[in-house]
Amino acid sequence: MDCASHKGETLRNQFLNMNITRNKNMGIKDQEIKHQAVTASERSHVKLIPEYILERYKSAKWWRFFPKDFVFKTIGEFKDKTICDFGCGSGGIAAQFAKLGASVMGIDISDELIKNAKDRAIVNDVSQNTRFIAVDAENYELPPKQFDFLLAYDILHHVDIKSVLPNICSGLKQDGKAIIIEPISCSPVFKKLRNLIPIKKDASPADRQLNKADLKLISNYFENYKLTFYSLFGRLIRFFPNAKYMDRDHPFTKFFLLLLNGVDRVLISVFPFLWRYYGIVVFVGDNSNGKQDDKI
Repeated sequence: MDCASHKGETLRNQFLNMNITRNKNMGIKDQEIKHQAVTASERSHVKLIPEYILERYKSAKWWRFFPKDFVFKTIGEFKDKTICDFGCGSGGIAAQFAKLGASVMGIDISDELIKNAKDRAIVNDVSQNTRFIAVDAENYELPPKQFDFLLAYDILHHVDIKSVLPNICSGLKQDGKAIIIEPISCSPVFKKLRNLIPIKKDASPADRQLNKADLKLISNYFENYKLTFYSLFGRLIRFFPNAKYMDRDHPFTKFFLLLLNGVDRVLISVFPFLWRYYGIVVFVGDNSNGKQDDKI
């Protein structure tokens, strides 16, 4: 085979491989949309947010123990803030932001979940300061320099990170912050153990855990960033069926969850190298021209 023929064959193979990869990714995305439609049907009954839930997150007193509380602590004062819920799902957190006084735009790939989010906004009387759009996060351009905060909660591991991070950064105001919460697996041993545990995993077709390379990639898009890790012994939350009701009527569940997550906080404070064994990271980044810290 001459050089020209070999080069032509190589280009054809590259083209075929690109098409195969593209078709595979589209197949996964279609499966993801179907999975989210099922999820939406399971969450179609939206409710009024209880006052005690709003009070918990407004005070954010458990921010050292739970990632979601950390989000509310980071935002602080919600009044007159503009927030993007990037991958908003059925709008639970977006509605809480709005109830506390923020103007919120939520985006998600699922039409059904967006319908749930709009219904939730109506039930909670926050339609006037919320906007929900069904779009593909990888292809949708956020309005530039619009948001004080952008929350990406359990979304980046479903998408092409390189496709969405420039968009996330461009949507932030000069002093705006991105809050990214993701499951991580930076220890091969823990990854194997996770796969051995005989517990049903509510995983979508595109679901995965981020690794150290992913965290490094994310950090490259921000001038300043800080990482906070959760869920070492906190992983055991899955063995507490009443965990989501810990604020009411389940004092023993609340005690043990605070104990487990409290131990996590103490351990990583004393032994920072243990971060690689934790299961959740909260990444807070901005581009306001300052010094980077907490490098990976």
